[in-house]
Amino acid sequence: MKKAVIFDLDGTLLNTLDSIAYCGNLALSHFGMKQLPTDVFPEFVGQGAKVLIERIFKYVNGDPSIFTQFYEYYIDIYNKNGLHGIKPYSGIRELIDILIERNIKIAVLSNKPHLIVVNACDAFFKDKFDLVYGQRENIPTKPDPYMVYKIADKFSITADQCIYCGDSDIDIKTGKNSGALALGASWGFYGDSKFSDADGILTTPSDLLKYIDT
Repeated sequence: MKKAVIFDLDGTLLNTLDSIAYCGNLALSHFGMKQLPTDVFPEFVGQGAKVLIERIFKYVNGDPSIFTQFYEYYIDIYNKNGLHGIKPYSGIRELIDILIERNIKIAVLSNKPHLIVVNACDAFFKDKFDLVYGQRENIPTKPDPYMVYKIADKFSITADQCIYCGDSDIDIKTGKNSGALALGASWGFYGDSKFSDADGILTTPSDLLKYIDT
């Protein structure tokens, strides 16, 4: 039986795509660059804020001499507008409540900056999660398994007693690298296109419950 579920945030618990695109386009517009359609932003997501911003900037062929300004402006905009247009995916709140009722430990592990992850979880899932972690200085980011091991240790269990659930190939690699059961959330940013190595693919959040007893 699995004793804990670790969730990715963007594209798994929360639909944050409009927020990411909104802030990205504010930054692009501020520096006189063309705005981008929302549906291209998923290809920028997954490996933390710095990589996200680098990918946006590269996509529009930004002038390298202003990248530092662009980066700092985007971070400032995101800190002020990071909850813009965000909403939980259908069925997520219900799944979380069921896991709590079953005494399954639940955590969030994201490559987004830690404070932004904490604020988002406070806004939409107040006091629901046992642990919430975002990207922090000098801590390896996903798909490195370091934080999965740390979370499991804090729960006094091993990684193979955990489920790791996310919507990207980074998430599947994180689960596999740690020895957790890696499940793909097909309602997220990428559909089921990133899950060739997953241990299972979820069509709806409640599908995760089928794996608790494995």
